[in-house]
Amino acid sequence: MWIRNAWYVAAWAKQVTEGEPFARIYLDEPVVLYRTTDGAVTALEDRCCHRLAPLSRGRIEGDNLRCMYHGLMFDPSGACVEIPGETRIPEKYRVRRYPVVERQNVIWIWMGDEALADPGDIIDWPYLDDPAWPYEGGYLHYKSNYQLIVDNFLDFSHLPYVHEKTIGTASYAEQRPRITHTDFGLHIENTTDDTPPTPAFAPFGNFAGNVDRWSIYDFHIRGNCVVADFGMAPVGGGGHAGDRRNAIQFRHLSALTPRRRTPAITTSPSRGTSASTQRDSTGRCSMSSSRPSMKTRTLSRPSRSLSISTGTRRCCPWRSIGRCFTSAGRSTG
Repeated sequence: MWIRNAWYVAAWAKQVTEGEPFARIYLDEPVVLYRTTDGAVTALEDRCCHRLAPLSRGRIEGDNLRCMYHGLMFDPSGACVEIPGETRIPEKYRVRRYPVVERQNVIWIWMGDEALADPGDIIDWPYLDDPAWPYEGGYLHYKSNYQLIVDNFLDFSHLPYVHEKTIGTASYAEQRPRITHTDFGLHIENTTDDTPPTPAFAPFGNFAGNVDRWSIYDFHIRGNCVVADFGMAPVGGGGHAGDRRNAIQFRHLSALTPRRRTPAITTSPSRGTSASTQRDSTGRCSMSSSRPSMKTRTLSRPSRSLSISTGTRRCCPWRSIGRCFTSAGRSTG
């Protein structure tokens, strides 16, 4: 059961190029994105209404997309506008169109009721097109249920142990985060005063001693977006209160898009078979008894999740930072 009436990140804007269909699966639905002659992005169901051939294997012709099975052509609204060899086009010959919005170098898609799609609900993330905030954008692919990834993002208590030598320190285990329920989900704050800087971030600010640190997360349930503001400032420098002039600050957006379910594992026991080996949802083998039957057994597997993440930084006015921090936990020159 997906939350469909929500805006999800479909792709980086640069990935959808002119003249090339772009195929993805969102919430178990195949979608094809392409650009029209004016550069606008269109998203259609990636299945021809005739024989269900993938339109992403088709050809862009002007503003339209042609299926390369029998040549049916669809316009940006999803309506069929040409059938080779036919003069009459049935009104029902169309594919679904999905609302899309291109904003701040990201393409957002609405998978639910089109009448409810309000672009004003899209998260404002100005750092992606602000030259003062260089970013390193990319993907992280998780072979697990997207809910487990959300749990991981919002769990600060594991940082001192899993990330002991990078972004976690002992103070995070001692400090209980403050959690507030909001209209969009959860607001989580974890602040510490006069504590050692994290090993991964300390070189950025050349901090000689302790610092004041903060981690502020906003989780938007609709769209599975986590917006993070974390950083460090000199002790007593006002970093917690929002004075970031002498601070090292990182902004992070992680937008989880459940892409698809892995193919179901099926077994068709032969007649006379008393048992069959199957894999459960964790991938472990298990034995299940079966009576002689040709009926196919289907087992569900966890969904794959796609995370589009950005790591950003602002140069402090009193020092130059030559590197930016990426969401994968590595520094790049």
